[in-house]
Amino acid sequence: MMRTTLSDASRRVQTHSSRGTLRQSADDHYWPEVDIDMMKSETHTGVEMAFNYGFSCYPCKQDQSQQQQSQQRQQGSNGGNGQGGEGGGPGEQGQQPEGDAAEVIVNYLNGSRSHGVVTVVGDRRHRVNSKNVKAAEGDVFLHRKKDDYTQVHLHESGLLMSAPEGRTARMALVTPPQQRQQQGQQGQQNKKGQQPLHQENSKAKKFVDVTDDRSRVQGTNALLMLAKDDMGYVHVSEDQKVWLGYEQGKAKFAKVLTEDGISDNVHARLGAGPLPNMGGGGGGGSYASAGGLEEGATPPKRVFWAKTSELDAVVARLDALEARLTALEKNHPVLFWLLKKAL
Repeated sequence: MMRTTLSDASRRVQTHSSRGTLRQSADDHYWPEVDIDMMKSETHTGVEMAFNYGFSCYPCKQDQSQQQQSQQRQQGSNGGNGQGGEGGGPGEQGQQPEGDAAEVIVNYLNGSRSHGVVTVVGDRRHRVNSKNVKAAEGDVFLHRKKDDYTQVHLHESGLLMSAPEGRTARMALVTPPQQRQQQGQQGQQNKKGQQPLHQENSKAKKFVDVTDDRSRVQGTNALLMLAKDDMGYVHVSEDQKVWLGYEQGKAKFAKVLTEDGISDNVHARLGAGPLPNMGGGGGGGSYASAGGLEEGATPPKRVFWAKTSELDAVVARLDALEARLTALEKNHPVLFWLLKKAL
């Protein structure tokens, strides 16, 4: 049975919760630990900081005051290595730094000042302030430091993800640690907690990202689709070929014919009718028919009804014709001029 006096119980109630400032934090423990200043001359180090499930953060350390900055410069010029240069340093009793800092709410379990737990952290230096740009009721923000300009905004119009030019906005599928270990990669997974995935994200092979000079989509198969019909109109397949007009294997295709010859890896869908679920398709030696046309119907203009081999033969004949016209222009310029006028 716990025995206590009335005065002791009163003191515990009065000091059960307090408000203070955060000097610095360390994230290499099962719970993050912080150094905090509470009442005057009262400093606690290694205080646990609790988060709600699914959320983690690493608060910014305290700014240096002008006095600390001048002391640090003076120590540097004198070659000294005294402590106290960092605004977030532990410091000594009675020497609390005065720079701007994040603020904390601390609960002392059982009213004991020796067992505090930080339950709330706020930072006026970096919070989203709607004084100039009014936030809507119900808005939610996730953000980094104010000079990073990186935010996730749950707005009434939708989900808004923002990053400054010169940075990367990236979503990726990463390899889980267990699978990496099975594949023989180095690294030991912590028994508790999980590691940040920014390095795995940057190395992932399946991603969508936007950078300052380009936008990329990378995966086993990449599709550009329309919501109205849920169909892919540009398909980059895993065999390193490009299919225009529909997904590979869902329509009839032929290789794209350019002024300089037939493309090696770009195919275009043939036909102007609706897109049925058709079997086969794709280059090769199959006939390129107009998808969606009834049998015996007249194909629309600019649709090739030919095999790839036949298209190659046409290209060869056109090359030969071009060579003959060149020779005609050189050897019989008058006849070439008359032919050109006639055409």
